[in-house]
Amino acid sequence: MSVKLARENSISLPLKGNENGLSGDFPVFAPSRGRSRFGIHINYPYSEKFAYSASEDDRHDYETRLAKYVATDLGNVDGFVIFDGSKRYEIVFPNGWKERGKEQLRIKASERKDQPVQTTKP
Repeated sequence: MSVKLARENSISLPLKGNENGLSGDFPVFAPSRGRSRFGIHINYPYSEKFAYSASEDDRHDYETRLAKYVATDLGNVDGFVIFDGSKRYEIVFPNGWKERGKEQLRIKASERKDQPVQTTKP
């Protein structure tokens, strides 16, 4: 897995193992002409933790705040790429967080309830 860089119009080459702080939920099954969810994990500090028991509006707001954070703090990241060397396939995961970060929050800060933070899946 590699990172697409916007300013250099290039990709960063992966290092052995997880030394570059980038990993994915492998193995992945991608059906022909279909869609599947694939988790990409970046070892980069973000102070807010995801609450698995949060409401739909709270989840939306968390994902929007996270998208804004990625767009500003990781501004040169323009997507991700996976290469299959044996079949010579290239799978591109385009940047989607810049548009998501522009969305309005659903819950105003003054209306937000303090919810316990759950950092592990139930």
